[in-house]
Amino acid sequence: MTGSEPAAGAHAVLARVEALLPTLAERAVEVDNQARLAAASIDELDAAGAFALLRPRRYGGLEAAPLDFFRLVVDVSTVCVSTGWVVASLGVAAFHAALFGEQAQEEIWAERVNTRVCAVHAPMGRLRRVADGFVLQGSWRFASGAMVSDWVVLTAMEVDRDGRPLDAFHALVPRRDLRAQVSTAGGGLRGTGCHDLSADGLHVPEHRVVRTFDVAHLRAPGRRVNTAPLYGMPWGMVHAHAATAPVVGAALGSYAEVTAQAREVLRLSLGGSSLAEGAGLRVSLGRAASDVDASLMQVERNLAEAYDRVRAGAEPSTELRLRARRDQVRATERCVEAVDLLFADRRRLAVQRGGPVERAWRDVHAARIHVANHAERAFDHFGSYELGLGVEDDLH
Repeated sequence: MTGSEPAAGAHAVLARVEALLPTLAERAVEVDNQARLAAASIDELDAAGAFALLRPRRYGGLEAAPLDFFRLVVDVSTVCVSTGWVVASLGVAAFHAALFGEQAQEEIWAERVNTRVCAVHAPMGRLRRVADGFVLQGSWRFASGAMVSDWVVLTAMEVDRDGRPLDAFHALVPRRDLRAQVSTAGGGLRGTGCHDLSADGLHVPEHRVVRTFDVAHLRAPGRRVNTAPLYGMPWGMVHAHAATAPVVGAALGSYAEVTAQAREVLRLSLGGSSLAEGAGLRVSLGRAASDVDASLMQVERNLAEAYDRVRAGAEPSTELRLRARRDQVRATERCVEAVDLLFADRRRLAVQRGGPVERAWRDVHAARIHVANHAERAFDHFGSYELGLGVEDDLH
Protein backbone atom coordinates (compact mmCIF):
# COMPACT_ATOMS: atom_id res chain seq x y z
CA MET A 1 0.00 0.00 0.00
CA THR A 2 1.25 3.50 -0.83
CA GLY A 3 0.38 6.87 0.64
CA SER A 4 -2.15 7.39 -2.17
CA GLU A 5 -4.34 4.42 -1.13
CA PRO A 6 -6.73 4.80 1.83
CA ALA A 7 -6.30 2.33 4.70
CA ALA A 8 -9.33 0.26 5.59
CA GLY A 9 -10.29 2.38 8.60
CA ALA A 10 -9.97 5.65 6.69
CA HIS A 11 -11.87 4.19 3.75
CA ALA A 12 -14.77 3.33 6.05
CA VAL A 13 -14.82 6.87 7.47
CA LEU A 14 -14.78 8.38 3.99
CA ALA A 15 -17.72 6.16 3.03
CA ARG A 16 -19.72 7.13 6.12
CA VAL A 17 -19.05 10.81 5.55
CA GLU A 18 -20.02 10.49 1.88
CA ALA A 19 -23.38 9.16 3.02
CA LEU A 20 -23.84 12.35 5.08
CA LEU A 21 -23.19 14.73 2.18
CA PRO A 22 -26.82 15.12 1.04
CA THR A 23 -27.84 16.06 4.59
CA LEU A 24 -24.95 18.49 4.97
CA ALA A 25 -25.91 20.04 1.63
CA GLU A 26 -29.49 20.55 2.82
CA ARG A 27 -28.23 22.38 5.91
CA ALA A 28 -25.77 24.64 4.02
CA VAL A 29 -28.16 27.60 3.73
CA GLU A 30 -29.01 27.43 7.43
CA VAL A 31 -25.33 27.14 8.35
CA ASP A 32 -24.58 30.29 6.37
CA ASN A 33 -27.58 32.21 7.69
CA GLN A 34 -27.11 31.18 11.33
CA ALA A 35 -23.32 31.69 11.19
CA ARG A 36 -22.64 28.36 12.88
CA LEU A 37 -22.69 24.65 12.17
CA ALA A 38 -25.76 22.70 13.16
CA ALA A 39 -25.18 20.70 16.32
CA ALA A 40 -26.56 17.68 14.50
CA SER A 41 -23.85 18.00 11.84
CA ILE A 42 -21.11 17.97 14.47
CA ASP A 43 -22.64 14.91 16.14
CA GLU A 44 -23.07 13.04 12.85
CA LEU A 45 -19.57 13.83 11.62
CA ASP A 46 -18.16 12.79 15.00
CA ALA A 47 -20.08 9.50 14.89
CA ALA A 48 -18.80 8.90 11.35
CA GLY A 49 -15.21 9.31 12.55
CA ALA A 50 -14.45 12.53 10.70
CA PHE A 51 -12.59 14.01 13.67
CA ALA A 52 -10.68 10.81 14.43
CA LEU A 53 -8.49 10.50 11.34
CA LEU A 54 -5.47 12.34 12.76
CA ARG A 55 -5.99 11.40 16.42
CA PRO A 56 -3.62 8.84 18.03
CA ARG A 57 -4.82 5.26 17.84
CA ARG A 58 -4.44 4.76 21.58
CA TYR A 59 -7.16 7.39 22.01
CA GLY A 60 -9.56 5.88 19.52
CA GLY A 61 -8.08 7.58 16.47
CA LEU A 62 -6.99 6.16 13.13
CA GLU A 63 -3.55 7.74 12.62
CA ALA A 64 -4.55 7.97 8.97
CA ALA A 65 -2.48 9.21 6.06
CA PRO A 66 -2.67 12.98 5.50
CA LEU A 67 -3.98 12.37 1.99
CA ASP A 68 -7.00 10.53 3.41
CA PHE A 69 -7.70 13.52 5.64
CA PHE A 70 -7.28 15.92 2.72
CA ARG A 71 -9.78 13.93 0.65
CA LEU A 72 -12.26 13.86 3.54
CA VAL A 73 -12.18 17.66 3.86
CA VAL A 74 -12.50 18.08 0.09
CA ASP A 75 -15.56 15.83 0.04
CA VAL A 76 -17.35 17.71 2.84
CA SER A 77 -16.47 21.08 1.28
CA THR A 78 -18.11 20.18 -2.03
CA VAL A 79 -21.49 20.64 -0.32
CA CYS A 80 -20.65 23.13 2.47
CA VAL A 81 -17.34 24.95 2.63
CA SER A 82 -17.90 26.20 6.18
CA THR A 83 -18.48 22.66 7.42
CA GLY A 84 -15.38 21.48 5.56
CA TRP A 85 -13.33 24.27 7.10
CA VAL A 86 -14.36 23.26 10.63
CA VAL A 87 -13.61 19.59 9.92
CA ALA A 88 -10.19 20.65 8.64
CA SER A 89 -9.52 22.88 11.65
CA LEU A 90 -10.51 20.31 14.25
CA GLY A 91 -8.64 17.52 12.49
CA VAL A 92 -5.38 19.46 12.30
CA ALA A 93 -5.76 20.60 15.90
CA ALA A 94 -6.01 16.96 17.02
CA PHE A 95 -2.83 16.22 15.06
CA HIS A 96 -1.19 19.22 16.74
CA ALA A 97 -2.30 18.16 20.21
CA ALA A 98 -0.75 14.74 19.61
CA LEU A 99 2.63 16.48 19.33
CA PHE A 100 2.46 17.65 22.96
CA GLY A 101 3.90 15.42 25.66
CA GLU A 102 2.10 12.37 26.99
CA GLN A 103 0.80 14.08 30.14
CA ALA A 104 -0.93 16.76 28.09
CA GLN A 105 -2.46 14.17 25.77
CA GLU A 106 -3.77 12.21 28.75
CA GLU A 107 -5.48 15.33 30.06
CA ILE A 108 -7.28 15.74 26.74
CA TRP A 109 -8.26 12.21 25.78
CA ALA A 110 -7.81 9.76 28.69
CA GLU A 111 -11.38 10.10 29.95
CA ARG A 112 -13.14 10.83 26.64
CA VAL A 113 -11.39 9.88 23.42
CA ASN A 114 -13.60 12.02 21.20
CA THR A 115 -12.78 15.24 23.06
CA ARG A 116 -12.25 17.90 20.41
CA VAL A 117 -9.43 20.43 20.16
CA CYS A 118 -9.28 23.64 18.11
CA ALA A 119 -6.35 25.95 17.46
CA VAL A 120 -5.29 29.47 16.54
CA HIS A 121 -1.77 29.60 15.15
CA ALA A 122 -1.21 33.33 14.83
CA PRO A 123 1.21 34.32 17.67
CA MET A 124 -1.12 36.89 19.21
CA GLY A 125 -0.39 36.12 22.85
CA ARG A 126 2.44 36.60 25.34
CA LEU A 127 3.92 34.04 27.70
CA ARG A 128 5.88 34.98 30.80
CA ARG A 129 7.86 32.21 32.45
CA VAL A 130 7.23 31.55 36.15
CA ALA A 131 8.54 28.90 38.53
CA ASP A 132 5.90 26.27 37.72
CA GLY A 133 5.21 27.01 34.06
CA PHE A 134 4.00 30.10 32.22
CA VAL A 135 1.47 32.88 32.50
CA LEU A 136 -0.50 33.49 29.30
CA GLN A 137 -2.05 36.72 28.17
CA GLY A 138 -3.47 37.84 24.85
CA SER A 139 -6.32 37.77 22.35
CA TRP A 140 -6.73 35.46 19.38
CA ARG A 141 -9.22 36.03 16.58
CA PHE A 142 -11.21 33.64 14.43
CA ALA A 143 -10.95 30.37 16.33
CA SER A 144 -12.84 27.93 14.11
CA GLY A 145 -14.63 25.23 16.08
CA ALA A 146 -14.00 26.85 19.46
CA MET A 147 -17.55 26.39 20.73
CA VAL A 148 -17.58 22.67 19.96
CA SER A 149 -14.14 22.06 21.49
CA ASP A 150 -12.98 21.55 25.06
CA TRP A 151 -9.31 22.40 24.49
CA VAL A 152 -7.50 25.05 22.46
CA VAL A 153 -3.95 25.28 21.12
CA LEU A 154 -2.84 28.93 21.16
CA THR A 155 0.41 30.35 19.82
CA ALA A 156 2.23 32.98 21.84
CA MET A 157 5.63 34.61 22.22
CA GLU A 158 7.63 34.18 25.39
CA VAL A 159 8.73 37.61 26.55
CA ASP A 160 11.16 38.83 29.19
CA ARG A 161 10.32 41.25 31.99
CA ASP A 162 10.65 44.16 29.58
CA GLY A 163 8.32 42.62 27.06
CA ARG A 164 11.02 41.68 24.56
CA PRO A 165 10.33 38.45 22.61
CA LEU A 166 12.50 35.44 23.44
CA ASP A 167 10.90 32.44 21.76
CA ALA A 168 7.63 31.19 20.25
CA PHE A 169 5.47 28.49 21.83
CA HIS A 170 2.20 26.63 21.41
CA ALA A 171 0.15 26.51 24.61
CA LEU A 172 -2.61 23.98 25.28
CA VAL A 173 -5.38 25.35 27.49
CA PRO A 174 -8.95 24.36 28.46
CA ARG A 175 -11.44 26.37 26.45
CA ARG A 176 -13.49 27.00 29.60
CA ASP A 177 -10.59 29.07 30.99
CA LEU A 178 -10.76 31.53 28.09
CA ARG A 179 -13.15 34.38 27.45
CA ALA A 180 -14.98 33.97 24.16
CA GLN A 181 -17.12 36.13 21.94
CA VAL A 182 -18.43 35.66 18.44
CA SER A 183 -15.99 36.93 15.83
CA THR A 184 -17.11 39.75 13.59
CA ALA A 185 -18.14 37.72 10.57
CA GLY A 186 -17.08 38.71 7.10
CA GLY A 187 -18.78 37.72 3.89
CA GLY A 188 -17.25 34.26 3.64
CA LEU A 189 -16.93 31.20 5.86
CA ARG A 190 -19.75 32.61 7.95
CA GLY A 191 -20.93 29.18 8.97
CA THR A 192 -17.72 28.29 10.76
CA GLY A 193 -19.00 30.09 13.86
CA CYS A 194 -15.59 31.54 14.68
CA HIS A 195 -15.01 33.01 18.12
CA ASP A 196 -12.42 35.42 19.42
CA LEU A 197 -10.64 34.10 22.50
CA SER A 198 -8.73 35.95 25.20
CA ALA A 199 -6.70 35.15 28.31
CA ASP A 200 -5.59 37.47 31.07
CA GLY A 201 -2.96 36.01 33.38
CA LEU A 202 -3.88 32.36 32.74
CA HIS A 203 -1.47 29.86 34.27
CA VAL A 204 -0.25 27.16 31.87
CA PRO A 205 1.85 24.33 33.32
CA GLU A 206 5.14 23.45 31.69
CA HIS A 207 3.89 20.16 30.22
CA ARG A 208 1.22 21.98 28.21
CA VAL A 209 3.67 24.23 26.38
CA VAL A 210 5.84 23.23 23.42
CA ARG A 211 8.25 25.28 21.30
CA THR A 212 7.04 26.07 17.80
CA PHE A 213 10.60 25.38 16.56
CA ASP A 214 10.46 21.84 17.93
CA VAL A 215 7.07 21.22 16.32
CA ALA A 216 8.22 22.59 12.96
CA HIS A 217 11.48 20.59 12.99
CA LEU A 218 10.02 17.20 13.94
CA ARG A 219 11.30 17.36 17.52
CA ALA A 220 7.96 17.62 19.33
CA PRO A 221 7.76 15.60 22.57
CA GLY A 222 4.61 13.80 21.47
CA ARG A 223 6.57 11.91 18.83
CA ARG A 224 8.18 9.86 21.60
CA VAL A 225 4.84 8.19 22.37
CA ASN A 226 3.07 8.59 19.03
CA THR A 227 5.39 6.75 16.69
CA ALA A 228 3.03 6.13 13.76
CA PRO A 229 4.17 7.51 10.38
CA LEU A 230 1.51 10.23 10.59
CA TYR A 231 3.42 11.99 13.36
CA GLY A 232 6.60 11.94 11.32
CA MET A 233 4.93 14.24 8.82
CA PRO A 234 5.88 17.92 9.04
CA TRP A 235 3.25 19.82 11.00
CA GLY A 236 3.37 22.70 8.53
CA MET A 237 2.63 20.44 5.59
CA VAL A 238 -0.43 18.90 7.25
CA HIS A 239 -1.67 22.28 8.48
CA ALA A 240 -1.20 24.13 5.20
CA HIS A 241 -2.92 21.49 3.10
CA ALA A 242 -5.89 21.56 5.47
CA ALA A 243 -6.35 25.22 4.53
CA THR A 244 -6.37 24.35 0.83
CA ALA A 245 -8.70 21.34 0.95
CA PRO A 246 -11.91 23.39 1.52
CA VAL A 247 -11.04 25.61 -1.46
CA VAL A 248 -10.54 22.57 -3.70
CA GLY A 249 -13.84 21.17 -2.48
CA ALA A 250 -15.57 24.47 -3.17
CA ALA A 251 -14.30 24.43 -6.75
CA LEU A 252 -15.44 20.84 -7.29
CA GLY A 253 -18.87 21.60 -5.83
CA SER A 254 -19.28 24.76 -7.88
CA TYR A 255 -18.27 22.95 -11.06
CA ALA A 256 -20.81 20.21 -10.41
CA GLU A 257 -23.54 22.76 -9.65
CA VAL A 258 -22.95 24.91 -12.73
CA THR A 259 -22.61 21.91 -15.02
CA ALA A 260 -25.83 20.34 -13.73
CA GLN A 261 -27.73 23.59 -14.13
CA ALA A 262 -26.37 24.15 -17.63
CA ARG A 263 -27.46 20.67 -18.68
CA GLU A 264 -30.93 21.32 -17.27
CA VAL A 265 -31.21 24.58 -19.21
CA LEU A 266 -30.24 22.75 -22.40
CA ARG A 267 -32.70 19.95 -21.68
CA LEU A 268 -35.60 22.32 -21.13
CA SER A 269 -34.76 24.25 -24.29
CA LEU A 270 -34.32 21.03 -26.28
CA GLY A 271 -30.73 22.03 -26.97
CA GLY A 272 -31.73 25.27 -28.66
CA SER A 273 -30.71 27.70 -25.96
CA SER A 274 -28.15 30.37 -26.70
CA LEU A 275 -26.23 28.63 -23.95
CA ALA A 276 -25.42 25.90 -26.44
CA GLU A 277 -24.38 28.38 -29.10
CA GLY A 278 -22.20 30.69 -27.02
CA ALA A 279 -18.76 29.46 -26.11
CA GLY A 280 -18.29 31.50 -22.91
CA LEU A 281 -19.61 29.01 -20.41
CA ARG A 282 -18.04 26.05 -22.19
CA VAL A 283 -14.65 27.75 -22.11
CA SER A 284 -15.07 28.52 -18.41
CA LEU A 285 -15.91 24.90 -17.71
CA GLY A 286 -12.82 23.76 -19.57
CA ARG A 287 -10.54 26.16 -17.73
CA ALA A 288 -12.05 25.40 -14.33
CA ALA A 289 -11.87 21.64 -14.82
CA SER A 290 -8.23 21.84 -15.87
CA ASP A 291 -7.29 24.01 -12.89
CA VAL A 292 -8.98 21.72 -10.38
CA ASP A 293 -7.47 18.60 -11.94
CA ALA A 294 -3.99 20.12 -11.86
CA SER A 295 -4.44 21.10 -8.23
CA LEU A 296 -5.54 17.63 -7.18
CA MET A 297 -2.79 15.85 -9.09
CA GLN A 298 0.00 17.95 -7.60
CA VAL A 299 -1.31 17.96 -4.05
CA GLU A 300 -2.05 14.25 -4.00
CA ARG A 301 1.34 13.42 -5.49
CA ASN A 302 3.19 15.46 -2.88
CA LEU A 303 1.25 14.23 0.16
CA ALA A 304 1.57 10.62 -0.96
CA GLU A 305 5.30 10.95 -1.66
CA ALA A 306 6.00 12.62 1.69
CA TYR A 307 4.02 9.98 3.58
CA ASP A 308 5.74 7.14 1.73
CA ARG A 309 9.12 8.57 2.72
CA VAL A 310 8.10 8.77 6.36
CA ARG A 311 6.78 5.20 6.27
CA ALA A 312 10.16 4.13 4.89
CA GLY A 313 11.90 5.69 7.91
CA ALA A 314 13.09 8.91 6.26
CA GLU A 315 12.11 12.54 6.69
CA PRO A 316 10.63 14.42 3.74
CA SER A 317 13.46 16.34 2.12
CA THR A 318 13.59 20.12 2.14
CA GLU A 319 13.14 20.03 -1.62
CA LEU A 320 9.94 17.98 -1.31
CA ARG A 321 8.60 20.11 1.52
CA LEU A 322 9.11 23.33 -0.44
CA ARG A 323 7.66 21.80 -3.59
CA ALA A 324 4.61 20.67 -1.65
CA ARG A 325 4.20 24.15 -0.19
CA ARG A 326 4.57 25.70 -3.64
CA ASP A 327 1.93 23.41 -5.13
CA GLN A 328 -0.39 23.79 -2.15
CA VAL A 329 -0.67 27.58 -2.44
CA ARG A 330 -0.90 27.30 -6.22
CA ALA A 331 -3.78 24.85 -5.77
CA THR A 332 -5.56 27.46 -3.68
CA GLU A 333 -4.95 30.09 -6.35
CA ARG A 334 -6.14 27.84 -9.16
CA CYS A 335 -9.29 26.76 -7.36
CA VAL A 336 -10.20 30.33 -6.36
CA GLU A 337 -9.78 31.30 -10.01
CA ALA A 338 -11.97 28.36 -11.04
CA VAL A 339 -14.73 29.44 -8.67
CA ASP A 340 -14.40 33.02 -9.95
CA LEU A 341 -15.00 31.80 -13.50
CA LEU A 342 -17.98 29.71 -12.51
CA PHE A 343 -19.44 32.46 -10.34
CA ALA A 344 -19.20 34.96 -13.21
CA ASP A 345 -20.89 32.55 -15.62
CA ARG A 346 -23.72 31.65 -13.25
CA ARG A 347 -25.61 34.69 -14.58
CA ARG A 348 -26.12 32.93 -17.90
CA LEU A 349 -28.02 30.29 -15.95
CA ALA A 350 -30.12 32.71 -13.88
CA VAL A 351 -28.68 31.14 -10.74
CA GLN A 352 -30.44 32.51 -7.69
CA ARG A 353 -28.74 34.83 -5.25
CA GLY A 354 -27.57 33.00 -2.14
CA GLY A 355 -27.17 29.71 -3.96
CA PRO A 356 -24.29 27.28 -3.54
CA VAL A 357 -22.04 28.91 -6.15
CA GLU A 358 -22.37 32.33 -4.58
CA ARG A 359 -21.68 30.89 -1.12
CA ALA A 360 -18.64 29.05 -2.46
CA TRP A 361 -17.38 32.27 -4.07
CA ARG A 362 -17.63 34.14 -0.75
CA ASP A 363 -16.08 31.25 1.15
CA VAL A 364 -13.02 30.74 -1.06
CA HIS A 365 -12.13 34.42 -0.94
CA ALA A 366 -12.29 34.29 2.85
CA ALA A 367 -10.17 31.12 2.90
CA ARG A 368 -7.61 32.63 0.56
CA ILE A 369 -6.50 35.20 3.14
CA HIS A 370 -5.47 32.52 5.65
CA VAL A 371 -1.73 32.69 6.22
CA ALA A 372 -1.27 29.14 4.97
CA ASN A 373 -2.68 30.24 1.60
CA HIS A 374 -0.40 33.26 1.09
CA ALA A 375 1.20 32.40 -2.22
CA GLU A 376 3.98 34.96 -2.57
CA ARG A 377 5.85 33.84 0.52
CA ALA A 378 5.72 30.19 -0.50
CA PHE A 379 6.85 30.94 -4.05
CA ASP A 380 9.66 33.15 -2.75
CA HIS A 381 10.90 30.39 -0.44
CA PHE A 382 10.85 27.85 -3.24
CA GLY A 383 12.74 30.22 -5.53
CA SER A 384 15.25 31.03 -2.80
CA TYR A 385 15.97 27.34 -2.30
CA GLU A 386 16.44 26.83 -6.04
CA LEU A 387 19.04 29.61 -5.99
CA GLY A 388 20.90 28.13 -3.03
CA LEU A 389 19.68 30.70 -0.51
CA GLY A 390 18.59 29.90 3.04
CA VAL A 391 14.91 29.28 3.81
CA GLU A 392 13.19 29.26 7.19
CA ASP A 393 9.41 28.75 7.32
CA ASP A 394 7.35 26.76 9.82
CA LEU A 395 4.76 25.96 7.14
CA HIS A 396 6.91 23.80 4.86
